[in-house]
Amino acid sequence: MTLRPLGRWVLVQLDPLETTVGRIVVPQGVDYRKATVEAVGPEVTDLQPGERVVFHRAHGEHQQGKQLLKELGGDHFLIKPEDILFVFEGELEVA
Repeated sequence: MTLRPLGRWVLVQLDPLETTVGRIVVPQGVDYRKATVEAVGPEVTDLQPGERVVFHRAHGEHQQGKQLLKELGGDHFLIKPEDILFVFEGELEVA
């Protein structure tokens, strides 16, 4: 099955949760997630499928599509590009 987001939505596949702290210092209690961009809507011009991103989970938890994606396996998420903090290459540890 292929999913294609519409508008300014980004479909990402979430990395498994990590409990280690890396070189990036983040405030305690803030939940950041790493993910791989799977597909982007037609209005998203600054991201490409396959790019690795970090987003703030509290901002990224939009209700639209959440239940559907959970039923499709639970490791995919719809987020808005403005929720993404940065794109990275290589390995990155985020707590």
